[in-house]
Amino acid sequence: MLKQNINPIILYAKSLVEVRNDEGEWNRRGRTLNVILLAFVAISLLSMLTNWGNQSGRSLEGDEAQLTFIIIALSAVSNITLYYVNTYYSVKHAASAFLMILIALLFFADDPTQTVWGRNMIPLAIPIVMAGLILNPNFSFLVAAIVSVVSSILAIVTDQSPNAFGIISYFALALISWLTTRNLENAVIDLNVVNKELDERVNQRTKELSYTNNLLEQERLLLEERVSQRTAEISDMNTHLIQMSRIKDEFLASMSHELRTPLNAIIGYSEGIMEEAEMFNTIDEIVVDDVSKIHTSGRHLLQIINDILDISKLEANQTTIHLAPINMEAFINKLLITIEPAVLKQNNELVIENGCDGGVHFVSDEFKLTQIMLNLLSNAAKFTFDGTITLKIEEVDKDTINFSIIDTGVGIPEHAQQQIFLPFRQAENGQSRSFDGSGLGLAISSKLATILSGSISVSSIVGEGTTFSLVLPKQILPVKRPITKEDIILA
Repeated sequence: MLKQNINPIILYAKSLVEVRNDEGEWNRRGRTLNVILLAFVAISLLSMLTNWGNQSGRSLEGDEAQLTFIIIALSAVSNITLYYVNTYYSVKHAASAFLMILIALLFFADDPTQTVWGRNMIPLAIPIVMAGLILNPNFSFLVAAIVSVVSSILAIVTDQSPNAFGIISYFALALISWLTTRNLENAVIDLNVVNKELDERVNQRTKELSYTNNLLEQERLLLEERVSQRTAEISDMNTHLIQMSRIKDEFLASMSHELRTPLNAIIGYSEGIMEEAEMFNTIDEIVVDDVSKIHTSGRHLLQIINDILDISKLEANQTTIHLAPINMEAFINKLLITIEPAVLKQNNELVIENGCDGGVHFVSDEFKLTQIMLNLLSNAAKFTFDGTITLKIEEVDKDTINFSIIDTGVGIPEHAQQQIFLPFRQAENGQSRSFDGSGLGLAISSKLATILSGSISVSSIVGEGTTFSLVLPKQILPVKRPITKEDIILA
């Protein structure tokens, strides 16, 4: 707050001493003279107030007080006049007139004896010093000569001998003033040169920066144009890829459906032939064996086609969710009936650890959940021999259920544990190639888990076993929009 109040005062004071008619060194000298003139005006005004106070107190006689008041007033008027001339017309004329008036006042302000030999010699040194500041260093010698000549004339007129020591002192003071002011002016000149060079450098640097900024702005605009163009190209490419992916998915879904019809017929005919051979024993055993191989291969091919159809439907956004309450115990029993033959085929033991309260209900899509669980349990049964497969169900919290399928099978290498969730990928553990499978089961299960607002994770140690964990919410909120590919993210 104080700084805000002082700033206007400083600015006003600077405007008072500014010179509007000269430039360069004379401008500096003019400002110095204005400071001196304003100081003399202030002293004159203060003296007038003091004289008026003394006159009121009758400390001075009437004529003497009036004479003093007139002299002070004339001094103030002359200083104001010189200030006006210095500011608006000529510094040289104003400075010369000021020095002459000052010398005259000093010579006649005291007794001639005091002026030549006494106390008034010291004030006469003032105009000698001022001449170097407000005119030119050489003018100090000129003023010293004027003071010496006038002092000598005054001494002769008053029957005194000229003061040689005083005259020498005046010229010595002029020499000192000349050296001082000359060095000061040289320093100011050097400073002005440095300032000019700095200004030129700043201007040059400013031009260079402006040129650089223009180049950068052009580069920025060019980059923005390139980015915009590349973004448009990528957008078009993405649109094209999405269209191609949709066409591919639709083709696979359509072809899978078309392939299932003849395969079902082949499987049906082979089953009929085997049943007839079993009932009537009219077909050679070799033919029956061949028909059995046809039947097995057909069912395997049908399973692969079903997997392809499922993954195609998922990626073609043709999957819908059917939410319904699921009873945990009834759900587990259905899984056991379906998966138990596959578990026992490899001489494995199936263990159920149900950590949920009896009759716990949760809301999900039972068909898709069953498909996930059967895929995980089938994998465990396929890669485990004479071991144990554990289905562990537990409530993580009040809103979440965790299904864990733990086996003591061959295990999965660490580097392959994320790849197995990609379509047509199987773990390369040295034995996987000897097992049937399309490599789609885990990919389908991962996508279905995502659709059901859950996730699948895996942890495994080669030679010790594998654990798949399916985490699902107890309550799935209804989907108010179609499922997109962003919703089906691979685990």
